[in-house]
Amino acid sequence: MLRVAVIILAIIFCYSAVISLMDLIIPRVTMGSILKAVTGETLDSVQNTGYLKALKIAVISGGVFSLSGTIASFFILFAGFRKAQRWAWWALLVGGCVGGIGGGILPISIGDKVYSLIFIIGVVILLIGIFLPIKEFFAKPVN
Repeated sequence: MLRVAVIILAIIFCYSAVISLMDLIIPRVTMGSILKAVTGETLDSVQNTGYLKALKIAVISGGVFSLSGTIASFFILFAGFRKAQRWAWWALLVGGCVGGIGGGILPISIGDKVYSLIFIIGVVILLIGIFLPIKEFFAKPVN
């Protein structure tokens, strides 16, 4: 089960990296989704470029933080989780819940259906990957 869980988690971390890179490379996609959910307007209808610049900076900043968390998750996955070390299980559980659930609250609260779905799918797959091998982490005595 541990090997399957590592594969599942590697896939979800790649998924997260793609979303993060999308925010860095093409922030207009996220900007358009957020603006539509909050105001009902499209990016092309906004006349104030200062607002768009501020929104773009916020999206890119979020992408940077998300990418750094994803990179850290890969290190935890390959340094400890695949070796069934309890600290890695706890790190991915706590970090994944904070990042996944915390990051999903905003799109859900503003009614952004696209990003709400992206976060919900991500959190469900993450939790499957974390809980699938739980016996391998907690059935044996602590070293």
